[in-house]
Amino acid sequence: MSARLLIAVADDETARRAAAQAREAEFAVADMVTDPDELQRGLRRLDVDVVLLYDALGGTPVLDLARDLSATFPEIGLILLAAEDSPGLMRAAMQAGFRDVLALPLALESFEASVRAASQWSRTMRDRVTGEESAQASLGGQLIAIAGAKGGVGTTTIALHLGLAAARMAPGRPVCLVDFDLQKGDFRALLDTPHRRSVADLIVVSNEISVRHLQETLYTHKDGFRLLLAPEEGEKAEDVDATVARNVLSAVKARHALTVVDIGAVATEATAIAAEMATQVLVVTTPDVLALRGVRRMRDLWKRLSVREDDDIRIVLNQTSRRREIQPDLARKVVGEGMVSTTIPADFNALEAAVNTGSPSRLEDNKLRGAFEALANELEIVPRADEVAPRDDEPRGLLARLGGERGQTTVEFMGIFPLVLVTVILLWQIALTGYTYVAAGHAAREGARELAVDPTDGGKDAKLSDKDRLKEPYNKAARQDLTGAWREHAEVELRGDVTVSVRLRVPIIVPGLRSPLTVGSTADAVLEDGSLSDRQDDTPHKGDYGVDGNWN
Repeated sequence: MSARLLIAVADDETARRAAAQAREAEFAVADMVTDPDELQRGLRRLDVDVVLLYDALGGTPVLDLARDLSATFPEIGLILLAAEDSPGLMRAAMQAGFRDVLALPLALESFEASVRAASQWSRTMRDRVTGEESAQASLGGQLIAIAGAKGGVGTTTIALHLGLAAARMAPGRPVCLVDFDLQKGDFRALLDTPHRRSVADLIVVSNEISVRHLQETLYTHKDGFRLLLAPEEGEKAEDVDATVARNVLSAVKARHALTVVDIGAVATEATAIAAEMATQVLVVTTPDVLALRGVRRMRDLWKRLSVREDDDIRIVLNQTSRRREIQPDLARKVVGEGMVSTTIPADFNALEAAVNTGSPSRLEDNKLRGAFEALANELEIVPRADEVAPRDDEPRGLLARLGGERGQTTVEFMGIFPLVLVTVILLWQIALTGYTYVAAGHAAREGARELAVDPTDGGKDAKLSDKDRLKEPYNKAARQDLTGAWREHAEVELRGDVTVSVRLRVPIIVPGLRSPLTVGSTADAVLEDGSLSDRQDDTPHKGDYGVDGNWN
């Protein structure tokens, strides 16, 4: 694509030569101006990549003019035409925001290279700074105004968590929260943000709000949304009139897919403009008579001011509970049509940690989180799953999970996973070794019991084969006590006359995998000196007593 130039040179001869060089290099000359005001208007009206400046323009020093242009139009490439390109001039020009300095008379080759480089930088800068705007069907989206039927109904809480739910349900989608409760906005406290810039900083530039102005003023929260705060000094709210409010909201809306504006419960010029510009207006009320009457008063006021019609306003019931006298069905009859079916339950205990710490993501109550997500779905402020199509250049699968903060957690887990796996295997191997030792001891005791009941000399007879030894009662009893994996390679032997020894192989990871490591245990049997048939029976019998009952 050819570079587009705007030539801002007061000297006619120099301007004509620069235009001739541009045409010879096949660049498009958008306009030629000789006045700073014309230059400003031209940059707002025309699509320009590069501006050529030479000497003073309309009495304004060229370096001062460059600084102003760099602040107002940071994405435009500036080139200085100078009688000489001394090192001092080059340094001053770079500090003022110029991309290059060309010495007169112009040489086609150096002129063409300089303009192409500045044009390429301008387009890269524009794509980077306004990358959000280049996303197809993602910007210039919805603007939701959240109003309160009266003070204390939870307007700011609903606005905050509605925006948070939208950002959470559609990651990567640009969402901005705007605090237009200008005198007593609470977003700063609820989010515990140190950011000091606010909508008051956009008042002086409200007629020409650029991307750079928004970047410096908006605060990007860690939970994925951007934030435009109310002034810290409530008296500055008077400076935000209808014109300022319209320009600020238009600029924010143009660069975000969803803009959620908290307009409080007081009608002002700024809040009326927000309600007028909104694609949807949501009025927050609670199940009590005062708040429900407040809904009707607010709708009547907006209708009288031609801000909004009755049938274009939606109502959400906050702090609902079965203990309340007024239930959703009765509230719907009081306020009429327009109440959404989703209600927000009353559970301050669940919100307390998030409010007191300034971290809305600490809301862990699934019922409340589900209510805010259901409200976002009912208002249709998040795209449906079938409407979100991944771009061709967007990573999928594992690469997609490795991007962003969630990806960082995944990478960290993958880094420590081998260590965790080795630790688990080691603990399991220790458990198998312990179990093998316990099994050997138990089998040895069973063999000793059998040896005590049925003594044998087989264990001492060296002439017995291994097969015959397996038939010995103590051997069979010990082996039968073992499970199959340990029984197969068990070594059972009789040491001396009364000691049964059992040695088992410790399996590796899985029972059945042999290893050179063995553990064993022994148990002793208690044997009598003779068999039961050879012992003298000392028990007295009836026939052993005489007639007089004495022992014979």
